[in-house]
Amino acid sequence: ITDEFCSKQKAKFGDLNDFAAKGAMKQMGEALARGMVLVLSLWDDTDVSMLWLDSAYPTNEPADRPGVERGPCPGGAASEPKY
Repeated sequence: ITDEFCSKQKAKFGDLNDFAAKGAMKQMGEALARGMVLVLSLWDDTDVSMLWLDSAYPTNEPADRPGVERGPCPGGAASEPKY
């Protein structure tokens, strides 16, 4: 992963390049050198049913637009867990 790779990815998907604004790989390397702790959070996104994670999101964009198809999950009732 390089600064150029990250910049191209942000440009491709029309995202704000906040990574570059915060110092990119140089700052990331310095932060890692200081040490980090992995923190995980489990949660549910009731507004969009976590579609951003493994489906097509945002739902008002065509699925063939770069960045919309996030994974193989079809979404909707077919993606709800079975208990």
